[in-house]
Amino acid sequence: MSDAASAKRTSVVRVPTDDDLARAYFELARLGASAQGSQREWPYTVETPEEVVCLCAELARYDPRLLGVLVELFLGHYETFHPVRLRRAMRGMRFPQALCVVLEFAKDAARDHELGLFVRYVCDGVARLPTRAHFVVDDVRPGTKLAEARSGRSLAAYSRWGFVGVERPTIDAFRKTTVGRFDTATRHAILRRLVTREGARGVTLAQYLDALDGTISRQQAHADLVSFGLTSTGHGRGTRWLEAATSERR
Repeated sequence: MSDAASAKRTSVVRVPTDDDLARAYFELARLGASAQGSQREWPYTVETPEEVVCLCAELARYDPRLLGVLVELFLGHYETFHPVRLRRAMRGMRFPQALCVVLEFAKDAARDHELGLFVRYVCDGVARLPTRAHFVVDDVRPGTKLAEARSGRSLAAYSRWGFVGVERPTIDAFRKTTVGRFDTATRHAILRRLVTREGARGVTLAQYLDALDGTISRQQAHADLVSFGLTSTGHGRGTRWLEAATSERR
């Protein structure tokens, strides 16, 4: 497919119907994804595996389950995609950043050097969105309790490309394994609320990890507490972290 044809196809990605999603899962299953679908009619023409994943990355903005399928696919089969053809197919995407989000999650989950190089090459030159937008379209209605609860929160893979999102892709439906970690700004906002709430009692490492749903390592949590300017008191599991002024008053 020519670049012009690819651009025409992906620029008109619509809100997916049930048939569209069934076909998307079907196409991804043919590429090795752990998914089930059916070969229903849809308005798209895709001729290469690279075009399939680019289209499905755009559709994933309407279906978080599809995002998890894509992440899992790249975790296990990224070598089957030609990076040059993938970059070429991305030219036809309205939001190439959507595929970069998929690859970012895969890279963070695998901690594989070769996959990291693959992701760096494929996403090189793709700019962050100029204005932040929710990755999942119409995900949260403004003014609702859910919107308030999620305010100021975003996972690093979304934020890296200019999106906002807290949905952690599921990469193993049987074990309910998810991937994704909060970005630095989100972690500091959560820590600030914890410090304010606990006051002179101080914050424990376990409390901080629990507030982050265990999305970061203990080492990263410890580094966050130090970088936030907190000082420790006590030893072992009884260690509590306080603001410097509070610690000095003690």
